[in-house]
Amino acid sequence: MARDLRERLSERRTELPPVLLRVAEYIDQNRFDVLSRSALALGEATGTSDATVIRAARALGYEGLAGLRRELAEEMAARSPARDLGATIEAADTDLSLVIQQSIATARAHLDQLAQPEMLNAIGLLAEQLHQARRIVFFAIGPTRHLVRYAAAQLRRRGRDIEKLSHTGSMLADELAGLRQGDAILALSYGQPYPEVQVTLDEAARLDIPVFLLTDNAASPLRERVRQVITVPRRAGQGVALQIGTMALLDSLVTALSLLDKDAALNRLEHIERLRRALATQDDRDGD
Repeated sequence: MARDLRERLSERRTELPPVLLRVAEYIDQNRFDVLSRSALALGEATGTSDATVIRAARALGYEGLAGLRRELAEEMAARSPARDLGATIEAADTDLSLVIQQSIATARAHLDQLAQPEMLNAIGLLAEQLHQARRIVFFAIGPTRHLVRYAAAQLRRRGRDIEKLSHTGSMLADELAGLRQGDAILALSYGQPYPEVQVTLDEAARLDIPVFLLTDNAASPLRERVRQVITVPRRAGQGVALQIGTMALLDSLVTALSLLDKDAALNRLEHIERLRRALATQDDRDGD
């Protein structure tokens, strides 16, 4: 791979005019923003303009902002958990307090990014489209399947019909065979896509099932095959990936979908409470 952003910035730091240096440093420290926000929004964030942001990208040796984004996305998609953890440990040295502070600061930054108006609009649109489905199907393999298990349980408790695609290899075939028209798939795919997500998209296309994608890879080749993409923040700089952005987004979806069908959500939760009271009464009788 060509020289990465940090190397380019280091080589050109003394040559850049102050305003372009400020923008370049912002780009280096806020890579997810660069991947997910417009040039105009980046200009506002740096106190400059969209044209200045594009000039800064070119001053770093890229063809433009699009070229910078493409290389950033490729770099982030190629990263490994071991390398990211190593970078986090190296940056913190042996200072336990520092690594905790860095993690909290990164989490706070990710939540701030999710709260941007364009992201709020995207999450709202996703909730409205999922609400139209007869059944919401989550696709998530690897570590993200644990996050989806939580969200699926919360939505079931609020009256939603939920299914999960979470196996790998041939075991996924049995789950895919249960897809049907009227479903909507929310797929979580970070980094480079696994073969399983490609096969899932093929089957969804065959059945005319809409697919919505959560990813941290702004250049994901899956973008052209899905109805909507939301780029989720997971990293800051070279550090380890955090899941707080994904969790916050899923929690927001659960709440939004509950609002969109509040009667069903309230009725199901009240029914669960009645069953719990009945079970507690039975437990008391068994103890007598």
